[in-house]
Amino acid sequence: MIDATTSARSTAASVRAGKTRARDVVAGALERIARRDAALNAFTAVLGERALADAEFLALLRELFGERVASAREAGLHDFKTRLQERAARRRLHVRYAVVHEEGPDHDKTFEIAAHIGDREYARGVGKTKKEAEQRAAESALRVLDTEP
Repeated sequence: MIDATTSARSTAASVRAGKTRARDVVAGALERIARRDAALNAFTAVLGERALADAEFLALLRELFGERVASAREAGLHDFKTRLQERAARRRLHVRYAVVHEEGPDHDKTFEIAAHIGDREYARGVGKTKKEAEQRAAESALRVLDTEP
């Protein structure tokens, strides 16, 4: 199965190259993307990163999914793990999270998680769940990346 990002890039390239009409190709792909929130978020990320030149394609996107794309973009503003993954992917690097420390009884644990990009540890985060600690580590890693050239 082709992931949403690959599908979106392929569709956009086909339209820009004039190989097919935007309305014919894009409508079907966008309907499939709209059915899955994760796929829509990935597609929204592609749109946010790429300035697509085809005005007809962009108009169709706005017409079909304007509200959902805006909503997905807004939700993604606070998803630090996704944002970190996208930034690392642009550098062709992999993000991974590792539990550094956990303490407390099972019903009240605290986790410390390190965010690694490539071979380097960028930041750590602490939280009551692994997910919360990963989000905090990703948020801190994004701040570190913002200071790098």
